[in-house]
Amino acid sequence: EPTRSEILAALAAPELVLEAAPAAVAAMLTAPGSDPLVTTLVGGIKDYVTREGYAHAVTMLGATDTLALARRITAPTLVLAGREDGLAPPEQHSIPISQAVTGSRFEMLSGYGHLLKIEAPDRVASLIEAHLTAARERRS
Repeated sequence: EPTRSEILAALAAPELVLEAAPAAVAAMLTAPGSDPLVTTLVGGIKDYVTREGYAHAVTMLGATDTLALARRITAPTLVLAGREDGLAPPEQHSIPISQAVTGSRFEMLSGYGHLLKIEAPDRVASLIEAHLTAARERRS
């Protein structure tokens, strides 16, 4: 699996997204076998990304120490990951983040990629709702 540095180096080239065919963008961000409506929607995302916006996002990713920030979180936290996330593999991203947040809850969703809220909106909403309900009950 690629390291964080290798992923950031690959992402540094805006052509990766801006000049890619919609199907290539969808393949990068969704799981194999995703609903065709989802892949069409995701493939069109690149049409709304500017070169400057893309560069800013990649710079921010490289400059942020996510794990250091995660260790400071004290609120009840739910971390969701798509098992087939090829852009941010769970073993390198969401799992370490979850482990850095004391008492977090981690959910791995099989059959989904990087864009869980688009690929599995009902499942994501249900998990968030259950998490918020449990957090409210603990506070009461």
